[in-house]
Amino acid sequence: MMRTTTAILLSIALTACSGSGTGDEPEEITCSNESPAAGTVVNDVVDVQINVTGPVTRVELLAGDAVVAGIDVAQGCVSATLSWDTTDLADGAVVLEARVTSEADAEATSDARDVTVDNTAPTASFGPDFPRISVISGEAAVPVLIEEDNVESIVLSNADGELASTTES
Repeated sequence: MMRTTTAILLSIALTACSGSGTGDEPEEITCSNESPAAGTVVNDVVDVQINVTGPVTRVELLAGDAVVAGIDVAQGCVSATLSWDTTDLADGAVVLEARVTSEADAEATSDARDVTVDNTAPTASFGPDFPRISVISGEAAVPVLIEEDNVESIVLSNADGELASTTES
């Protein structure tokens, strides 16, 4: 019985000490894009949050194939915030990816994420059937023409504040 116990302990010790490879393999690095969320409409300058693992030394943001932001980070860093200036891009869909590199030239890329760039200011005007000068009391239909691809809400207001709002276009 003593021999069986010793043999089992010896087997466990050998398994725990055995390694795979030469020990010269670089530690794995990864990255994930945490914000903005997929499907988000962005404009102007946007903060992009990238989470990283492993001995990462550089974090970059790619919009399509172009590097649009980058930052060197200290090893041990677990996240980085990059400022992305969207104003140089045409309005429309953009594929975002994060890319990280290590001192050992290891590289990893995040999953792709689609966002929409919209830097064109919306325009709004009263519809052609709305009289230029009129006195309105009670409830009235107010036709409004809006030129904007990404309408989030419409608010009708005057000097005293909000009169009506809707999220339907």
